[in-house]
Amino acid sequence: MLLVRTALATLLALAVVGKLAGHGRWRAFRSSLAPLVPGRDRPAATGGVAVVVVVAEAATATALPAGWPFGLAAAAVLLACFAAGTGYALRRGLRVRCRCFGVSGDELGAAELVRNAVLAVAAAVAAGWALAADLVPPPAPTAAFVLPLGLAAGYVLSRWDDLLFAVVPAA
Repeated sequence: MLLVRTALATLLALAVVGKLAGHGRWRAFRSSLAPLVPGRDRPAATGGVAVVVVVAEAATATALPAGWPFGLAAAAVLLACFAAGTGYALRRGLRVRCRCFGVSGDELGAAELVRNAVLAVAAAVAAGWALAADLVPPPAPTAAFVLPLGLAAGYVLSRWDDLLFAVVPAA
C-alpha cells in the first residue's frame, strides 16, 4: 500500500507542478479543458474547472503520504473522473490536448484512458485494503526500499505517453 500511495502522490504532485510551473503552462492547461466544458460562459467555467482540478490534485497528493484511507479514496475518485473525461472526449471525437503535466501537446487518447482507469482501480483497492487492515506503518527497511520505488513509479507514470511512444511508435 505504501508503494501505491507514494506513486500516486508523486504522480499528482508532478501534475500540479507541471501545470503551475509558468503562466504559459497554466494557460495551456486551462485552454485544453475548453472542449470538455459545456455552456455559453465557457472561459469562466473552464478557469473554474482548472482551479478545481489543481486544488483536488494538490489536496490528494498531500493526503496520500499521511496514510489516510481518505487520500486513497480521493485519488480513486479523481482518477476515475480523469478517465471519464478522457472517455467522453474520445467517444465524442473531441481533439483535446493533454496538458496533464503542463507540457505535453499530444492529444488525449486510449493510453491516458487506460492509465487513469488502472490507477483509479489500484487506488480504490488500496483504499479498501487500508480500511480493512490495521494502519501499521511498515518497518523502516521496507519503507526505505518502497519509498524510492514509489517515487520512481510515479515519475514513470507521469511520462506514460513518452514511454508508450518508445514502445509503440505512432503510425
